[in-house]
Amino acid sequence: LLPDGYGGLLRKVAAGLDIRLGHEVKTVKKEPRGVLVEAVNGGSPVIFTADVAICSLPLGVLKAGAVVFEPPLPPRKQEAIERLGFGSLNKVLLGFERPFWEEREGGRDFWGWTAPNGRRRGEAFQFWNLQRSTGRPLLLVLHAGRAALRKEDTREEAKEAAIRATMDALRAIFGEEAVPAPTLKLATQWEHEHFSRGVYSHVAVGATARDYDVLAEPLWGDSLLFAGEATSREHPATVAGAFLSGLREAGRIDCALHPKP
Repeated sequence: LLPDGYGGLLRKVAAGLDIRLGHEVKTVKKEPRGVLVEAVNGGSPVIFTADVAICSLPLGVLKAGAVVFEPPLPPRKQEAIERLGFGSLNKVLLGFERPFWEEREGGRDFWGWTAPNGRRRGEAFQFWNLQRSTGRPLLLVLHAGRAALRKEDTREEAKEAAIRATMDALRAIFGEEAVPAPTLKLATQWEHEHFSRGVYSHVAVGATARDYDVLAEPLWGDSLLFAGEATSREHPATVAGAFLSGLREAGRIDCALHPKP
């Protein structure tokens, strides 16, 4: 577990790099000698040019066609994007005055729960005890599949429904009287985030693991490369897979710029 979140790790990796925040990419164009990227920053257009560009857009963004490629992605890659699945895994964070669960579960890091029926499958299926890593009585609870994609009228109602379902699961495990009201309540909704539109890729019906390889294939004479968890056949749907794919593409660039004699 990373008590400070992935932000702390990213700050270390990004140290010394020229990171441009607040730039939303709109178009990626093939140029005679490289790539041109059109972006918007605060409503103002910004243009970047490079010999090589690495596209690490989440699969959900690629599926939505939120970024235009000129020329368009070839059918082989576009079809792989469409075949692979991209789902949501949402989290509910609950804080309490004391870690009441440790009276029964002890100091274990996590435990699972099986929903009572198929309709509730995926609800609060895994509980992470953050008491040991943060020193605070916190539980991080995962919701997957249909349970992560709630259909309430508003986003706030969907968050409240996820929190209620989590509390119901806790009461089913420990009993009504043992579970106090939380002092902190937070819930994610990754499927509604404009720059992700979900969380993890998966091999959907009709897709194969080969589609991950197709997504990783370079384009435009190796001037447009692709990275991200959805390009990692060996480690898809993981941060490790995303990180390793970045090293893979960095190595590809290094080999192109510094060929062995």
